Amino acid sequence: MVVLGLAGSTSASTATTELQNTITAQARKAGLDKGEVAGLERQIDRQMTITPGGKQIGVNQIAWRGGNAVMTFPLPGEKRARAVDEAA
Repeated sequence: MVVLGLAGSTSASTATTELQNTITAQARKAGLDKGEVAGLERQIDRQMTITPGGKQIGVNQIAWRGGNAVMTFPLPGEKRARAVDEAA
């Protein structure tokens, strides 16, 4: 998982904790196990290496340009990409 921010900064630490809480909640809601979450993390890390400057915003989403561009990866077992809160 990649979280942008300054190390040691209170706001960066808070942002990291909030993102971790979001990912945990979304994974639970989607019924994902640890291996499936790890697979999504690998995809996200790979994409952020290819297209730097993004920020992970959910278990299967990255945003760029302040949220004006969002990439969503399909959840494990699904063919179409959707946010966890979106209907299947």
